Amino acid sequence: LDDVRDQLEQTARAKRKLESELEDKQQTVADITREREMAEQRVSDLNHEKVELESKLDEDQEDMNDIVNKHKATLQQLTATQTSLADLEIGNSQLSATNLSLKNEVEELTNKLESLQRTAISHGKASGMEFKVRELEGKLEMEQAAKQRQDNVIRRLRDNVKRLGEEKDVLQRGDGTVGESLRRSYPVFTSIWR
Repeated sequence: LDDVRDQLEQTARAKRKLESELEDKQQTVADITREREMAEQRVSDLNHEKVELESKLDEDQEDMNDIVNKHKATLQQLTATQTSLADLEIGNSQLSATNLSLKNEVEELTNKLESLQRTAISHGKASGMEFKVRELEGKLEMEQAAKQRQDNVIRRLRDNVKRLGEEKDVLQRGDGTVGESLRRSYPVFTSIWR
């Protein structure tokens, strides 16, 4: 009878030990399951974040391309405007020379006319000189008006050159800013910008 009791007690102890081990194992399985679920959620979150970053990177690349294209267009426009301005300045200097020549000619003819009038030379010759003076004065007025128009065009072109230069500087600063911003925001994609 004592042997039977000992065996029952041993069996009971073994059962309790097994139950305790089973409970530990179940707890371990529950912990592992929970950790696996957390890891899967983290992977899902990272994949979602990756998709968002790639989308943002594509948008930033489009912005960068727009800035580069605007920069190129501004440089082309600036070059064309500077060429037009140089041509107009050459034309303006030629007009100034023509204007000066006409002024000198008008002054010379006016002096001759006054001299003729003072010496009482024939009315017909003096009248011809007066006509020539009026003709030259009219031509001079037209040349001066043309020069004024050209001066206005040159002034507008100079303003455009200044504005385009400022736009070019802004675009150059913007280009560097976007690139640096992308490098800071997306270090994993730094190689793309090199």
